[in-house]
Amino acid sequence: ERAELGRLVEAYRLVTVLGAGGAGKTRLAVELASGIVEDYPDGVWFVDIAAVTDPGLVAFEIAAVLGLRPEPGRPMLDTLVEYAAPRRMLVLLDTCDAQTAASAEVISRLLAGGRGVRVLATSRESFGVPGEVVWRIPPLSVDEGPDGGSDAVALLLDRTAVARGGRAPEAAEQADLHRVVRRLDGLPLAIELAAARLRVLSAGQLAERLDDMLGTLDAGRETAEPPPVEAGWSGNQQDTVDLVAAATGAAPPTPASRAVQRSASERHLTIQATVTWSYRTLGARSARLLRWMAVFAGPVDLPTVQWLLGEDPLDPLSVLVDKSMVLAEPHASGSTYRMLDPIRAYAARRLVEAGEEQSARDRHVDWCRHALDRACLGPDGRPVTLSLYALDPLAGELRAALRWCATGGSARAGLRLAGDLDQWWRERGLAREGRLWLFRLYGRLAETGEVMPEAELAAAYHMHSLHAGADGEFGEELRYSQRAEAAARQSGDRGLLARVLAGRAAPLVDMGQFAEAERVCREVIDWAYAQDVVGDALLAVYNLAELLWRRGALDEAAEVLAAARPVEASRPAERGGRSVDMLLGMVALARGDLVAAHEHLLVALRSRMSHGYLGRACDTINAIAVRCALAGDALSAARLFGAAQATRSNLRATPGIYGPYWAARQAELRRVLGDEAFDAAYGAGAGLRLDEVAALALHVEHPDLAADSPRFGVPAQGSWPAFQPRSTAG
Repeated sequence: ERAELGRLVEAYRLVTVLGAGGAGKTRLAVELASGIVEDYPDGVWFVDIAAVTDPGLVAFEIAAVLGLRPEPGRPMLDTLVEYAAPRRMLVLLDTCDAQTAASAEVISRLLAGGRGVRVLATSRESFGVPGEVVWRIPPLSVDEGPDGGSDAVALLLDRTAVARGGRAPEAAEQADLHRVVRRLDGLPLAIELAAARLRVLSAGQLAERLDDMLGTLDAGRETAEPPPVEAGWSGNQQDTVDLVAAATGAAPPTPASRAVQRSASERHLTIQATVTWSYRTLGARSARLLRWMAVFAGPVDLPTVQWLLGEDPLDPLSVLVDKSMVLAEPHASGSTYRMLDPIRAYAARRLVEAGEEQSARDRHVDWCRHALDRACLGPDGRPVTLSLYALDPLAGELRAALRWCATGGSARAGLRLAGDLDQWWRERGLAREGRLWLFRLYGRLAETGEVMPEAELAAAYHMHSLHAGADGEFGEELRYSQRAEAAARQSGDRGLLARVLAGRAAPLVDMGQFAEAERVCREVIDWAYAQDVVGDALLAVYNLAELLWRRGALDEAAEVLAAARPVEASRPAERGGRSVDMLLGMVALARGDLVAAHEHLLVALRSRMSHGYLGRACDTINAIAVRCALAGDALSAARLFGAAQATRSNLRATPGIYGPYWAARQAELRRVLGDEAFDAAYGAGAGLRLDEVAALALHVEHPDLAADSPRFGVPAQGSWPAFQPRSTAG
């Protein structure tokens, strides 16, 4: 950053360093200025505009630093311009946002008066004068870059050691320190304040308390204590001014000016004081927009801000961007806007104080509902094949909305949001988080007495049952399945009842009651056909096909799946998962039909990866591993198994009904390859990302392209025999 800024100062006569309060603007400008003193024969001069309380005194402040005295009857600005005109000098004007308009006038006159004068300014907003080059200071890097570690972590480590009397943080605290700097968005002042808290808190305790960011960072900071350093400084502000003054020949500050500067630096005592410095300059519309934008958890586009506010936000949004309170991040598809977390925390507090939290956060919940609807509908308003990738960017906003619903909003609205994420929770390995949100929303429902229709309760309980099963909590799975059925029957909604009943087999399968599960599936499917709601009973069809496959009833399984194919194709929420093709592939594997297995499994994998069904994609990759092994490619099979298992572990997914099958196939592979070769291939696969291993699986050669291709695969010499599913019921 210093090198980049140095090139700009060399090329342009006015460079303004913009950034939020506490971003390190002054420190960076001073570091640069102290290194280029020799380039300016007439000096590099540091002037702190924060000490100026009247617009008419900006020129006097600069003149005082240069050692100039007022001339009777002559404006000080004229004297200043005449003095600077023949000189080659750099004036560093710090904190110009204290007097933006007056600073802009003085700068314009200085630059017009002499070609040898250059100005480097720091401010939270630009001047808008001709020739100005604006350079926004970025937050400190939070994640490790190609050239080394995180700058934000490095600063926190250094300041933590200082706060603890020179004792460096322990290695066990590193992960929590990364959590801290990530929450603070790399803002140097916030990191400085956080380090001070580490005198009394561990890194883990501090990370946990950052939900109340202002209360945690500003705790114990009194305006009577000595002013803190500007973010990133090694000494206090006055020491820096004195060093630059000595290096540049500036007149030493008087005791009176030191007192004014100490008062000005109090804006960096706390995050609250830092942001208030800018907030007090906002008009009513800009201040309201800042408060309301605090409800967003991450970057948002202009239509989203307009939807929230209910009016065109361009004018107040431009003000917030100009004053560095909101960051504008340009992209090819349009700019997005976000606040640094410390500023968001301040704005959220102001939102509460203004009595606007209820309306703003309820509006945000409505927007989340609207965004979820858009993800499921095409331009014509009709449902499209559900892609879970469309839900990934919404995760932060949805969590913020759920938090509000569980603490101060509508539990019913929260349960609807959670329900729209039904498959997403499980396919992203977040079934446990989904269950926790549901428990919190049940508690809110009991607390407020909000009326909840039986149909919506049944849908929530059904989803809860599926989450519990995915998380290995089988008792809870059965309990909520029963609650869902009772509520669904009371609702009178046949489609809903079919969906709930279709999930009844899952707890039985998880508890090993396979014969009973098969009986239940058949009953539900027959009832659904009779009620003409078979589409809502697809889960029972899938479960029945799996149970038939498990006991070797392959012909019946194929018939069930053939009948289910058009039903699945008509269900936008189901067809992206291509469960029919996955199960037909499993049937083909059991028959030894490698051609059919290959074609069905690749269709299923391609669709699952294209639509974000990552958990189910792991099952398909495992099945393709079996297909490779049956064709004699044991090394590819072991590699695919290793990759699928690594992703499944990250997703914390239970193996389900296929678990024993995968385990038996891997044991056979280990016997064929030997421990060393199997472990090497398995480990190589475990190091691949899911998209990488999916690409490998999709490029497995079609069986008919092999030189010795038979229609029905026979294992190569020395390979292992095809596995047959169990042939006994139950």
